[in-house]
Formats: sequence, structure tokens, C-alpha cells
Amino acid sequence: MIKFSALAAFVAAVPSYKTTEIKNTERGVEVPGDNGWTVSCRVELDNPPAFSLIDGNDLFYTTFAIGPGDAVYRIKNWLSHCNGPKPEAESLFTEFPWPNAIQIVPEELYGPRWFSVSSGFFPNLKNDGCVAVFNADTLEMHYMTPGCKHLQGEHPKFFYHKVEWHDMDQDGDLDMLTARCLNDGPITPINQTLLWFENNGQFPSQINLWKEHEIAAGLFLSYVRE
Repeated sequence: MIKFSALAAFVAAVPSYKTTEIKNTERGVEVPGDNGWTVSCRVELDNPPAFSLIDGNDLFYTTFAIGPGDAVYRIKNWLSHCNGPKPEAESLFTEFPWPNAIQIVPEELYGPRWFSVSSGFFPNLKNDGCVAVFNADTLEMHYMTPGCKHLQGEHPKFFYHKVEWHDMDQDGDLDMLTARCLNDGPITPINQTLLWFENNGQFPSQINLWKEHEIAAGLFLSYVRE
């Protein structure tokens, strides 16, 4: 059974590596212990991360800004940089406006080491978002929806925060479940929809778009749980 719940903020969980709690941390930056977490590894970065994902020895994270600064980064062997010298982050992609969550794509879809990026938000020049998938080893990338200024035909400028994968039509393959929003400024939503894209066995393209199925209107910041 699939249940839908509203979500106001996304939190990327990281593995716990037990160390001594860091004291006297400036409030507003980190508050170890106040929320049940203990800071065990601090990695210094040039750009503040928005969303992050740990996969094995790789740390992926996204950055965004009103101006330049939208990017997807990776730090290999990130644990070796815990509380140590600043690592050299590898910029993987800069074509996604306001990149949000990075998530693991189930291996049964395209094999190992595939990830999704959901992007876009309300500011001008950042609101033509999309969902894309990429392979971390080859950096092969495919757009799963229109948006991000690539060629997939005329489309409204929706933005996305995350995706989930479920066999919505019970045909044996995983479909893409997501929520998207079209805003008039920072507050007023014009269109916000929970929907799924029907997997047809091929990567989407301008002439091979995955069919959209609307589940509910008026829902955007949402997630799915089995």
C-alpha cells in the first residue's frame, strides 16, 4: 500500500561514526546534542551544500543560489577528509537550475551507480526545473522530464524536489513518482501536482516522453512511503 504524506523539509541522513561530542558550537551553525545528533565528522566546503547523499565512499551534494552557483558535486573517499584538510570537490553537473535532492535510483532500472537529481525553484531563471538521472562512474546523463532548458518540446516551467520509484501500473517495471509546482513569485502556487510518469522501457526523449498520470492536485512538498 502506498501512503502519501506532506513534507515541509527534506533531511539527508548520514551514517553515524561515534566520536566525542563537539562542544561550544555556535548556535545557528550546528547544535550538537540538542536534536539527538552528535557531530562526528566535519568536512569543510567552499560552497554550502543544500542536499547531500552518501553512497559508499562517495559524498554527493548540491548547491544553489539566486545567481551563479548551481552545481552537483562529488567528494571521493570523503571520510578521509573528516575534520581535516579541505577536499577538492569534483563538479559533476552545472546545467540543473537550483538542484535539490540527489537520490539513489534502484538498480533494477538501469544497473548500479545511477542517481537522480530533481531541480528548480521559484526565482526567475531557476524555475524551469526537471528530473534527470546520471551514472556516477561514466557521468552518462538523461533527462526524465521536460525542463532545464533542454529540448523536450514546449512545457510549463515546473520545479521538482525529489522522486520515488514504484510500479504504479503493476506491469513489472518501476515508474517515477514525483511532485511538481509552478509558482507565481515566491508564495503563490499556480499549479502543484502529485503525479507519476509511466516507464515505457526507454529513456525519455523529445519524441518519446513518458506518459504523465496525475494523482492529486494541490500537493507539492510530498513524499511516498510503502
